[in-house]
Amino acid sequence: MKHSHFKKSTFFSLLVVALLITSCANTEPESSSDQHNHVEENEVVEVSLAQFEASDFVLGNIETKKINEAISTNGVFEVAPENKAVVSAFFGGFVKKIHLLPGKKVVKGQTVAVLENPEYAKLQQEYLAVKSNLVHLKSEFERQRNLVADKSTAQKNAVKAEADYNMALSSFQSLKKQLAMMNIDPESLTIANISTEIKVKTPISGYVTSVGAETGIYLNAQSPIVTIINTDHMHLELNIYEKDLQDVRIGQTIKFHVQNKIHEEHYGTVYLINQEIDEARRTVRIHGHVEDEHTEEIFIPGMYIEAQIFTSEKEIMALPEEAIINLDDENYVLILDSKNDHGYHFKKQKVVLGNTYKGFVEIVNAADVSKSKKILTKGAFGLLSDGNAGGHSH
Repeated sequence: MKHSHFKKSTFFSLLVVALLITSCANTEPESSSDQHNHVEENEVVEVSLAQFEASDFVLGNIETKKINEAISTNGVFEVAPENKAVVSAFFGGFVKKIHLLPGKKVVKGQTVAVLENPEYAKLQQEYLAVKSNLVHLKSEFERQRNLVADKSTAQKNAVKAEADYNMALSSFQSLKKQLAMMNIDPESLTIANISTEIKVKTPISGYVTSVGAETGIYLNAQSPIVTIINTDHMHLELNIYEKDLQDVRIGQTIKFHVQNKIHEEHYGTVYLINQEIDEARRTVRIHGHVEDEHTEEIFIPGMYIEAQIFTSEKEIMALPEEAIINLDDENYVLILDSKNDHGYHFKKQKVVLGNTYKGFVEIVNAADVSKSKKILTKGAFGLLSDGNAGGHSH
């Protein structure tokens, strides 16, 4: 019995010791982890006076900025209807000459194609015949009118002469306009320069975007020959949801960027708001003008854009975007802790970011950053990147 009691005592003693060892082993890593996090949280970066003066460092304070609440949207670049032309001939014919490719720049009045058709010559011949006969009919009409005034002829003769003259004059004016539509000058047309060819000219300057003809084919009247777009004054065509319509006003600022270039920001303004809702998508078209028209040279019609329309104004606490350091998906700023004869001492402070606006970024947890404290607003990233190159931390 005594021997059995001894074995039980020994077993319980060993069990207690094992539990104590396990407990100590589990608590040590937690203590080490807590200590490591504490050091990270209070990391100090030192910059010597010489380094600060030699580098492009700038100190500043967190600032109050006025920005607008924004509606996110998307759309495309577009040109006004008057800056887009589908060039065609008013009369059918065979394509004799065409020397254009998509992307080619053309100017208003430039010949884009030459068409040929014997019917063109017939129209010119008819015009000259009517023009010649018109002189005779006008003379006869005036003669009959004078005779009626002298009571030397019957009134009916003068009426007939007037009717013949007016009919010929109507045909003359109609043929004259048709020749003008064929880009033939009626005033300079003579029997000697009758032609079976006409020139098709562009009504606007711009760039050829498509060519629908080639040498030798027959084009019917109104068949598209080329399409031309003038990109001098492009605009934004954006789509907003029906629920956002009440917040959008003419004159509001638009911030936009093209796809995959989110850091290249451009600005415009709301110019027109469509009064019709797309029944299928429940969206409304917004027409916007680009603020800097010189930037239009880098865009083309149909290019996809993502945008924000700034609606209501609000005040935020913000810092320049250059002041933000992104490390391991966390954002930090360097706050000046102290300065002495040896240099500057900065503490790393974690920040939460909000919206960006014209080079500034909102600091959501601005309460953690004192307004009176100086912040490294330029040059901060180099101190904590690349293994703290350029600064010493501890």
